[in-house]
Amino acid sequence: MSAAQGLRPAAAVCRLPPLPSVSDLLRIYSIRAMRKLSQNFLLDPKLTRRLVRACGSVRDKHVIEVGPGPGCLTRPLLELGARQVVAIEKDHRFEPTLRILSEAAENRLHVVLGDIFHQQLEEFIPEELGVPWESDVLPGVQVVGNLPFSVASPLLIRWLRQMSLREGPFRRGRVPLCLTFQLEVAQRIRA
Repeated sequence: MSAAQGLRPAAAVCRLPPLPSVSDLLRIYSIRAMRKLSQNFLLDPKLTRRLVRACGSVRDKHVIEVGPGPGCLTRPLLELGARQVVAIEKDHRFEPTLRILSEAAENRLHVVLGDIFHQQLEEFIPEELGVPWESDVLPGVQVVGNLPFSVASPLLIRWLRQMSLREGPFRRGRVPLCLTFQLEVAQRIRA
């Protein structure tokens, strides 16, 4: 059946069914940001949508989201047409909020509960999405994350090393990273 016959193409913007707001879900499940995990939640939907748009088009892309928390960036990733989002979250308290979002997104969201430092990101990237490193075309994959203070620097250093060696997710080509950091981390990186 074609798009003209009523099916929406994969790249189309996808409206999720009505869901409680992220703020409401945090309240319902009594979840607060944990200082020891350096958590900060971006709760303004206009801001999170703007952040995702700043990453470039995610339409029809396979997105790996690092530290989705309650799903603040996950929602706009799905709404703006990501074909698949793999969300890797260390904090098990977010499982119910991410499960609700996964069900609403009709299985376009795959939640992995675990530490990003113990994950091999290339395992979440279908091989057919890879392109040669020298190609003018980027792979149909993107890594997105609002990184907590405690993991931002070590994770960025790990990815830069993998990038230079073309290992990890960069075996699939020049996988774009779209990351946000706290101001202190950005200043440290810039220094």
